[in-house]
Amino acid sequence: MKHKNRHDPIDRPTLSRLKTAARRYLELSPWQWMFESDLFGVENPETGEVGYCSVLGRNSATPGLALYRGDIGLMEYEYRQAQELGDPFLENSPGQNALLLRFHPRKRQTHREISPEERLLLDGRPVLPVFFDLQPGYLPVMLEHAPQARWLIHALEQTTIVASSLHDNRDLLDHIEAGNAKLLVRRPTARPEGGWSWKTQWVPQIDFSSLKRPVEVNQLYLRSHCRALPKQKNRWLVDVFFLSQPELGPDGVGYYPQVAH
Repeated sequence: MKHKNRHDPIDRPTLSRLKTAARRYLELSPWQWMFESDLFGVENPETGEVGYCSVLGRNSATPGLALYRGDIGLMEYEYRQAQELGDPFLENSPGQNALLLRFHPRKRQTHREISPEERLLLDGRPVLPVFFDLQPGYLPVMLEHAPQARWLIHALEQTTIVASSLHDNRDLLDHIEAGNAKLLVRRPTARPEGGWSWKTQWVPQIDFSSLKRPVEVNQLYLRSHCRALPKQKNRWLVDVFFLSQPELGPDGVGYYPQVAH
């Protein structure tokens, strides 16, 4: 498997903005009143794709934010929520498609190692913001590319706005029109002077039954094997799934092998 490589590495200004957004998110600590299931969308200004934000920390030991990319990313989130809790394989599901921020404990730090503006505390203990890129079929890798970092910056900034409003109005995300539940999405509009202005839009909930994962089938390979089988009037049920044990790919990135059954 070839890891999907995104070019345009993170530069220092983008990394600085990302850390600032993470700091403000930590200062707000929205997991104190929000659950992972309090989902809302943030549109990527560069691509138009909607990512779905989930505030982490209310039910887990490590606070943070997950940004599930697109409808497929949201579908994988819904699938994981429907499975049995506590399954370690599902906790690190190979199907996840998300950008992830986690505040991990910083075990060692000195005043020489960290500048005052970079010292982050959670419940009085030093923490370090760690940013991950989760792609389907691969082990989590560190976030390295600027386009994804900029999207995560927008997600963190918009989450602080939505979370602050939700703190004062717990029913904010419960929106129904004509008997149908709607999902809150923050959408950007370009400003003439540069930057973005954001507004709230309510969109229909995703119909997951309409989403299908594309599967490539080698027709020649399939026909050649079918000819070798006894002629019977049966239907074949074929599925492809990830193995639970990852392997190391030639590019140095860990991945989950897939098996057809």
